Amino acid sequence: MRYLLVLLFSLSNLPLNAQWSNNLLSNTEVKDSIGFEESVPLSATTSTGKTYISYFAQYNGNYQMRLQLLDSSGNKLFGQAGLLVSNNPQSTAIFRYDLKTDANDNAIIAFQDIRSGGALNIVTYKIDEQGNFLWGSNGILLVDPVSTEGLGPKIGFTNAGNVIIAWNASSSNSSWVALQKLTSTGTLTWANTLRVIDSSFIKKYTRPTLIPVDTDDFALLYVEQTGFGLGVSNMYAQRYNAFGGSVWSTPVHVSTKTISFFYFCEAISDGAGGFLSASVLQIITSHQLAMYMFSMSIVMVIYGMRQVILPAIWQIRNDFVMQPDFHLLMLPFGYLSRLPT
Repeated sequence: MRYLLVLLFSLSNLPLNAQWSNNLLSNTEVKDSIGFEESVPLSATTSTGKTYISYFAQYNGNYQMRLQLLDSSGNKLFGQAGLLVSNNPQSTAIFRYDLKTDANDNAIIAFQDIRSGGALNIVTYKIDEQGNFLWGSNGILLVDPVSTEGLGPKIGFTNAGNVIIAWNASSSNSSWVALQKLTSTGTLTWANTLRVIDSSFIKKYTRPTLIPVDTDDFALLYVEQTGFGLGVSNMYAQRYNAFGGSVWSTPVHVSTKTISFFYFCEAISDGAGGFLSASVLQIITSHQLAMYMFSMSIVMVIYGMRQVILPAIWQIRNDFVMQPDFHLLMLPFGYLSRLPT
């Protein structure tokens, strides 16, 4: 199947320049190669209004990771074909990955490929606005030595400028969250991979989200998954110091609300050492979607939880984006919801 990779920006109230189109039937094209596939695009914006766009491009039977940078006028700065990030061997299936910009407007990309003997493992790249590979032309491979597979990386930053990469690691016995810390120059800070793992291999931990706390600490929000599909997924949180040590004596049990196996939580810092998060669940009896918001403090106190019932038509979509003013949610189909202070 051929995918048309386009940007769907609403420009009705913005001045139009250069490459941006004001025709919603002919949006700005990032990449569209006849006979090839471009898929799974992610975007991240710089402080000056430029936009990185990463995507997988299928070429000669292999998925390449590519990156484009658009200026504020919509011009392509990495050429028509985009920047080739990686053409290492890739799985025939494409999995969740992440793209973020750091404080210096560099792009950080973390994804998985099978370059290391056919096993899926995490690799991360850092690329600047000129297209330079700051962590080497082949990126940095992140492997948990006790796992057989790594999937779904999540990128986080500490306020000291360090990078935390968390991902879903697994073996034939269990699955857990693995983490590694890198300096801005790409040096691994921890000698050993940090793990959120059940020593009995009974409980399965997945879907990490990272939030900066204080100078170089961070909070980790993750899910204990039981069953399959709409099994009971318990959300937990733990705070870690700069050395990867647990700050709280035990993880905080955030929620027992039913979250589907494919749902990933969103969380943002509240600017005061805590964080806000939200999750969407389906109420089986009424076939409605409900959104739950919770706020957590630096001393592991859950301030409160608010439920928002969404219209039944939204049950086919359960994604949203949390906005950094701490009270806005971008709901499915582009609706905005502002939570009272």
